[in-house]
Amino acid sequence: MNHTEPSSDPAEMQAVFDLYQKAAYELLQAYQHNKEATRHHARGTSRAAVHHAHVACAHSSAAHAHLAQALQRAQGMLESSEFSNRSTAFMSVRTNH
Repeated sequence: MNHTEPSSDPAEMQAVFDLYQKAAYELLQAYQHNKEATRHHARGTSRAAVHHAHVACAHSSAAHAHLAQALQRAQGMLESSEFSNRSTAFMSVRTNH
């Protein structure tokens, strides 16, 4: 299957790439804090576990926001290109989770 990406503004493509990078970093931070929360919970230190769980949630929410913005911008690039009939390449954001 020959799949070609639409040509778009390089600055906009870099902006979308940066959003994906930010989301990846936030997800890594969420994962690390979740692991810390689990460790603290296993040791019985509830206050520390709750703190790390709260921080993990904040990082997860930030990652979601970055991904949603990246998706919106990528869809905008796709729709503004001559390949607008390929709009199904990007999935819609599920907000009911």
